[in-house]
Amino acid sequence: MPAAASSDRKLAPPKDLSHHLSRATKARQASSIKQFYKYFQIPGIGQLAGGLPNAHYFPYDTLEAKVALPERWKPTPNDPVDPPTSSLANTHISSTATSQPQSNIVVPRTSPAPNPLLKIDVASALQYGTAQGYPPLYTFIRQFTTQNLHPNVPYAGGPEIILTCGSTDGFAKAIQCLSNEWSEEKDWMGDREGLLCEEFCYMNAVQSARPRGLNIVPVAIDDEGMLAEGKGGLRQVLEGWNKKQGKRPHLMYTVTIGQNPTSGVLSVTRRKEIYALCSKYDIIIIEDDPYWYLQYPSALSHLSPRKASPTPPKPQKSSGFEFLDSLVPSFLSVDTDGRVIRLDTFSKTVAPGCRLGWITAQPALVERILRITETSTQQP
Repeated sequence: MPAAASSDRKLAPPKDLSHHLSRATKARQASSIKQFYKYFQIPGIGQLAGGLPNAHYFPYDTLEAKVALPERWKPTPNDPVDPPTSSLANTHISSTATSQPQSNIVVPRTSPAPNPLLKIDVASALQYGTAQGYPPLYTFIRQFTTQNLHPNVPYAGGPEIILTCGSTDGFAKAIQCLSNEWSEEKDWMGDREGLLCEEFCYMNAVQSARPRGLNIVPVAIDDEGMLAEGKGGLRQVLEGWNKKQGKRPHLMYTVTIGQNPTSGVLSVTRRKEIYALCSKYDIIIIEDDPYWYLQYPSALSHLSPRKASPTPPKPQKSSGFEFLDSLVPSFLSVDTDGRVIRLDTFSKTVAPGCRLGWITAQPALVERILRITETSTQQP
């Protein structure tokens, strides 16, 4: 038996959180049209059910690009320096693209690869596809997420992913999946659902949730981020909840690395404290983490010994990359219940203009978000 399978047996499966699903999400069924896509690979079959365009009418025969290689940028030293030295002052990004390292990439019109997971060509990339995401891209992101980014998720089977049109799209779908709309004019106050968030919070998330009638419930923060204990902390908010405000919140939105707008970095110790409370009060954590890869060694220097060690604990299973192992791990690393929905985006990693991203969560929740995607944005 492989080592991974052997250790996996020791883990419990994620909890059934279907009682958190919205009424509309519970009622969703698999797309009847998408079920016909399995016949795509049969030679000579024309697929009319989904209104798929004829690939001969696609406007591109090939796609060619010159892609910047990492060597184009010379990063500043990792050692924190204050005030900046002359070596830092001389660091710059070259604006002369033609003289910098590049890689020429040509995508053909059609690829002879029989495996759809390896088939990268114009004809398949521009064609309508399944809501999970373009197969080669989905396969790479899923493998990279489960094996490198988050290899220590502590529930059996591990997480699943689904591609999105960026973190804003991912958050909107998570909220749609897990909350019912509420109207002050039509509904009982006791039916109003709530969203926990830092008292200083990314406004786009608040403006996505508030029109659904969600009660936005602030939690006090310090220089790390959300407080688990103390005045205005998560425990106090939950234990002292007044039902006249509606239901006790079952959702939390949080940015834990480079918290927007305060820039806090939430320690592993604090994550465990918050997660324990979320598990006790049955709260789903929506972790929006666009800045995870932008951590610097100096980012943890403010954490005092009573709060946490400045150095993240060594992961049980290495990501395979020293840099990733050095980062403060995601809430996924302590997610024994399967109650974390993590939002990632290309816009802070691959390129600012790439409106793509992905959700990482337990498979049952991803399956429900997949059903929402099938009748909304479809394949990103």
